[in-house]
Amino acid sequence: MVTTTVQFFESFFANKSSKSRKLHNAAKSVIIFDEAQMFPVKYLTPILNLLKLLVKNYGCTVLLMSATNPPFQRLLGGETEIHEIVADKTELYNALKRVQIEKLGDKTDDEIIKCVEAESGSTLVIVNTRRRAKTLFELYNGGSNGNAYHLSTLMTPKARGETIGEIRGKLERGEKCAVFSTQLIECGVDLDFETVYRSMAGLDSIVQAAGRCNRNGTRAVGKVKVFGAKGEAGAAKGDIALRAGITRPILEKSADLLSPDAIGEYFDELFTFAGDSGLDGGRIMNMFEIRPAAGRNRLAFEFETCAANFKLIDDNSVSVIIPTDDAAKGCVAQAGKFHKRQILRKLQKYTVGIYEREAARLLSDGALTPLGERLFVLTDLTRYDKKLGLALEAKEMSEAIFDS
Repeated sequence: MVTTTVQFFESFFANKSSKSRKLHNAAKSVIIFDEAQMFPVKYLTPILNLLKLLVKNYGCTVLLMSATNPPFQRLLGGETEIHEIVADKTELYNALKRVQIEKLGDKTDDEIIKCVEAESGSTLVIVNTRRRAKTLFELYNGGSNGNAYHLSTLMTPKARGETIGEIRGKLERGEKCAVFSTQLIECGVDLDFETVYRSMAGLDSIVQAAGRCNRNGTRAVGKVKVFGAKGEAGAAKGDIALRAGITRPILEKSADLLSPDAIGEYFDELFTFAGDSGLDGGRIMNMFEIRPAAGRNRLAFEFETCAANFKLIDDNSVSVIIPTDDAAKGCVAQAGKFHKRQILRKLQKYTVGIYEREAARLLSDGALTPLGERLFVLTDLTRYDKKLGLALEAKEMSEAIFDS
């Protein structure tokens, strides 16, 4: 069975039979998680306790795969032991080392553009926000450079796939190109650049970015250049700022930022900073207790509250269908009539996710039409550009590069 990490864990912490009735399939199975470092820190305690329970009581084997394997053993204690498949991680790392980290210090957007313009080969720039990816692309592209590309989640999956196809062609032909992207390119995108610029972030994200540089080992060494933000523009916020703050001192003192020792130090610092309460931000473990009541112990399982609190992905977002061709427009016309679920599945490649506040703004501008619960159709197609994606504010349209 193949499922997503989100579906797997939210099914176990759900309170609805539609999600829970499939859980028996997990017994006596091998459960494989790719990119295990992506488990949200906020839910690590309930996640690891669930996996420990599956191994101990239900005959499961759990395989965690990652280039930056977090020290989960520290959080599990001694009752359940994690066995490393690779006996000597340092030896393996040294054998497969393909990139070199360069520290650029803090840079403005204009300074980053000058650096990219000076590169002679293929270059990837990864930043932490959609707005900054768009800004850098426009600064470099100027509306005419055919070797520049932009990637963000404001583009439909169809448009992203087509763009990645064009980029791959450039790379295979050895042509110069510059790509400006959000973190979406760090996982599951098989592209190989000569040089990667990475805006300051968590060390796990920097390692993922490095995986797009000299990926196929065809060069003696690839260059990964890490830079911070100078001034307000591009400054990290929230969880990204926290992880970047932990990474920065390690970057300054470490001779090799990508080494197993540096990665271990990063996660130790991250877990220490989070503390016990931060590793169970939804207080999930408190909802499954044995409490004394009426002279005997009572199982206090708060399934409904648990299901409401355990959300690996924040649900304050909505989906917007962007019908950019006749096939999509035909599906939208049928969606309200019959086989809605099947039709919406076909429309997934034309759908982007945005925050509720962003959708409210588009609604007030008359750019959206409701199609269902938390689902809208973009009716003002001048608000979408296949290179830049969905423009969330009307003023962006004067800056957009339209392409029929």
